[in-house]
Amino acid sequence: MALVKSGTIAIKTKNMLGVNLSISFIQAAYNSIKNWTKLFYKIMDIPKVIELVCLFDRDDDDIVCKIVPSLFNRSLWLLPVVTVSLVLMTFSTTYGIAVGLNHTQAVFPYVTKTGSAVPERGIFTIGIIIAAILFCMNIEIRYEYVRLNFSQMSLTPAEKARWMTTNTMTLYLSHISVFGLFMLASFQIDTMNVPHHLGAFLTFVFGPVCCWLHSAITWKTYKEERKTEFLITFLCQIAMSFVSTCLLIIFSGSFGSYKHQRLLQGSTQTDTLRDVFLTSTISEWLLAISIILFLLTFIPGFKKMEFDGIVTKWKAPGSEKSVLCGRILGCCNV
Repeated sequence: MALVKSGTIAIKTKNMLGVNLSISFIQAAYNSIKNWTKLFYKIMDIPKVIELVCLFDRDDDDIVCKIVPSLFNRSLWLLPVVTVSLVLMTFSTTYGIAVGLNHTQAVFPYVTKTGSAVPERGIFTIGIIIAAILFCMNIEIRYEYVRLNFSQMSLTPAEKARWMTTNTMTLYLSHISVFGLFMLASFQIDTMNVPHHLGAFLTFVFGPVCCWLHSAITWKTYKEERKTEFLITFLCQIAMSFVSTCLLIIFSGSFGSYKHQRLLQGSTQTDTLRDVFLTSTISEWLLAISIILFLLTFIPGFKKMEFDGIVTKWKAPGSEKSVLCGRILGCCNV
């Protein structure tokens, strides 16, 4: 009996150690993304860079000094567009190179198979890592927009606390999903299979979850504000959440079936398992694209904000004055 008890205690201790290590890993990953995004904000502080240049080369007729800072201040809504465009451009470029050099089949490889060989590997890694940093910027600005929006609503303290908690949880889960992108880009499937699949799991599982949470937040905003733009945004978000969830189920089932049957039969995608292989690859592409396109639903909210380097300004509904935004990754203070 003593041996059984000691064995049970040892197993429980081992499980607790595993949980603690997992929590520490997630915290370290979030802090790493946070620090890198802070640095990226400072490097990409384009209005201030242009302002410094104009101080040394002052010219009243200089269009750059007049127009570009104003353009950046009022064009925060372009951030989701740039992020989506970068990812799609990276996918199409690496796919074209991989097929052109016969590194993969034309119809139809897994997404990361288009970036597992040289030279497309470098393009895939750089493009996805930059896109992941841009994703973090989108996530943090969306978090601040929702936080300030809810702070202006006439909600009970308990209700406000509940939705603020939902917003914070969405922020953390979104960063975990983005960390999966870092892993996908850094660890190629042909050389480091386990971390690559872990990254795919984080991105493809937590991505649709975050889509549903964002949809719920937008629905609550619509119920309080009763504005058409919130209803349209909600309908787009709920449709994309449903589609991404269905695609996740199809991809998971077909991918697992393909791997299992391939082990049993020793077949490849070119013979008896061709149909299930194509179902798996096509659903993966569509799943990735649906999660990426979800960012475009942030555009209406971002149009209400102004960007000045690190600091963003937000205009409350019915107000003509801009309100200074709260922290963005701790980069600025209110």
